[in-house]
Amino acid sequence: MTGSHILALDTAMGGCAVGVVDAQTGKTLSSLHEIMTAGQAERLVPMIEQALKEADADYPDLAAIAVTRGPGAFTGLRIGLATARALAMTLKIPAIGVETFDALIKTAGQMKKIETPAAVLIETKRSDYYIRMYDRTGNPAMPGASWSLEKMLEELENYADCLLIGDAVQRFIGESGKKASWQTLDIWTCAPAAIASCARNKMSVSPCESRTLDTDPLYLRAPDVTLPKKTVI
Repeated sequence: MTGSHILALDTAMGGCAVGVVDAQTGKTLSSLHEIMTAGQAERLVPMIEQALKEADADYPDLAAIAVTRGPGAFTGLRIGLATARALAMTLKIPAIGVETFDALIKTAGQMKKIETPAAVLIETKRSDYYIRMYDRTGNPAMPGASWSLEKMLEELENYADCLLIGDAVQRFIGESGKKASWQTLDIWTCAPAAIASCARNKMSVSPCESRTLDTDPLYLRAPDVTLPKKTVI
């Protein structure tokens, strides 16, 4: 890597987060967050420019682009990943995709000390939930999955002290009717430092020589797409 900074991007959920992080120390040099249900395509590049300015950096200073790859919102994922790949190709630096689950658990760990099992819940915009369980040390306890409310209640019944993390927590609490059973931590965007940390871990294990590493979107289920009706002439 010729540069010294990592540009971290997150457009996987209900917002847009951009930041610049020192590639060696992990120190956050700038961090921007905006909550939005639409408009990420219009805001992402201006936020990148602002984050670089606040970090007193420019594009040649970047060593890699780190981006959340899902699960999450179909359109948001594609915006972030396409931007990361385009920048990586232009700057001739690696683009590294990280799972939204892992970036969220690290974000939560930056906000509070986690001493219990945790469930990361991500909005699907349907009746189900994206979920991944983590143990008390922050290590994954299962692969990411898409679970119905009934499955969630069945599996989480044995985790009374579980910490629920993510942007789908309040919907789950409301639908489950068990408001006092679990600790909760609502998170709408992943912290750039957490995204960069996940990317640094990946690069240390799998050096990225092909400019991209895990930058295909992770959906866990097929996106909701309605095909146009065939016109009969």
